[in-house]
Amino acid sequence: MDTFTEQTQAVSMADPLGTMVATRWTWQDSTQAIIARTHGHLLALATAGNKLRDEAGAQRTARRLTDKGLREHLVDFLSREFAPAYRRADHDGRRGIERQIETLRAQGVRKIEPTDAAAAMLRSDLRRMFFDMTVGRRKALLIEPPALLATALLELPEAFHGMEADEADRLRERAFGAEFPEQAGQIEELRAVHEFVVSGLTVARDDAMRSAEISLADFNEVVWHGEPASAI
Repeated sequence: MDTFTEQTQAVSMADPLGTMVATRWTWQDSTQAIIARTHGHLLALATAGNKLRDEAGAQRTARRLTDKGLREHLVDFLSREFAPAYRRADHDGRRGIERQIETLRAQGVRKIEPTDAAAAMLRSDLRRMFFDMTVGRRKALLIEPPALLATALLELPEAFHGMEADEADRLRERAFGAEFPEQAGQIEELRAVHEFVVSGLTVARDDAMRSAEISLADFNEVVWHGEPASAI
C-alpha cells in the first residue's frame, strides 16, 4: 500500500474534511512537491477536527461542566489541538501555493529579439489592428487573447495600452503559456489545488465552529487572534 493510500485511510470518514479529501482529492500523482505537502496538511487538519469533535461529544455526554465551563474548555482545546493545524494548512498550503504560482509566473515571458525585423513588423501590425477595433471588440478579444497578440501588446508601456489590471494579467498569462507550456501546466494544476484547499479550509472551519459552538468572530480570535488579513 502506498503512502498516499495509508494516509487517506487513517483519516476518519466521520470528519467532513477527511471525507472531502478521501473522495475528491485527485492529485496523488502530481510531481509538484508542494501539492503532496498540502495533502498532508489537510489530512492533519482533518485529524485535528475529528479530535475536537470527539472531545466536544465526550464532554457534553459527561455533563460535568457548566455551559460556560464547557465553552471555555472547548475553546482551549481548539486553540491547542486544532488551531496549529489550521494555520499550517493555510500558511503552507493555501498561501504556499499562491507563493509558488507567483514564483513560476516570475519567470516572465520571452524577451523580444530586437533584430527580428519581420516579427517586429508583425507585432506592430497586430497592435494597429487591435487599436483600430471598437472598445467592445477589444474587450471580447482580451478574454482569450492569442499568444502573439498578448506578446505584442505587452511590448507597450503600461500607460500606453491603458488596459485594466485583470486584462493585462490575462495577457501575461497567455504570453507566458505560449513560451513556457510546462510551467503554465503546473500553474493550472496549482490553481485547481488552491481552490480545493480554500474549500477544505472553509469546511474545516465551519465544522470546528459547530463542534465548539462558537461564532466566526470567536473562531478568528482563537486561531488568528483577531480577523486574519486574508480571511477565507
